[in-house]
Amino acid sequence: LCGHATLASAHALWKTGRVPSDVTINFQTRKAGVLTCAPLEGDQIKMTFPVQKYEVKDSTRASEFAPLLGISEKDIIAIVHGPATTPDWVVEVNPDAFATLKPDIGGLAAVCLERGLVVTCAGSSHFLSDAAPVDVRTRPRILDSLHNTAVFDFCSRFFAPGVGVAEDPVTGSAHCILAPYWDSKLQPAQGTYMQALQASPRGGVLRVKYDKDLELVELCGEAMTVLSGRMEV
Repeated sequence: LCGHATLASAHALWKTGRVPSDVTINFQTRKAGVLTCAPLEGDQIKMTFPVQKYEVKDSTRASEFAPLLGISEKDIIAIVHGPATTPDWVVEVNPDAFATLKPDIGGLAAVCLERGLVVTCAGSSHFLSDAAPVDVRTRPRILDSLHNTAVFDFCSRFFAPGVGVAEDPVTGSAHCILAPYWDSKLQPAQGTYMQALQASPRGGVLRVKYDKDLELVELCGEAMTVLSGRMEV
């Protein structure tokens, strides 16, 4: 279950003419079932993934995670864990703590995470307000093109140094856990998208919707071709 690979594959198939640009693509995976990509206006793509249901965990790992994130244990609101397909730990923190995270990548690599650690918080005002306590060096670059007009329902960051990813710029699979988590907390109107910011240094903006009846997550984003060529093997 990989958002990057699915988004890029669909974009490449359409742009190279291997699949007509108005045709929906279904990718069959070994473990995650069918992943669907449908073209939208411009370079926007709607991906439909199976929901990844989480389990609420007690706070026994809060004392382990807090110092590795440079926050206080009391800043942690909840901890949940994803299923076997996406066995990530998800830690919700308050917005002030999220805005000042100082992750210890070496320390995170040394602890048992199975795959990755998702840190999330409600809202986004700390990244958009001039009075916010965010170091400009940690502000996601994607926001420079949004003119401080965007409003997000939730933010996240994803760390997986144990599998070679210090911090992922944007993580579609993690949002398959975050979608049901924030849907249950925010209770958006049926059929509406939540606006999500992955606040990595590069940053990424997603529209996210959880279909409870079909147990599917819709993720809308965009892809761009930056390099093309031919390789002979």
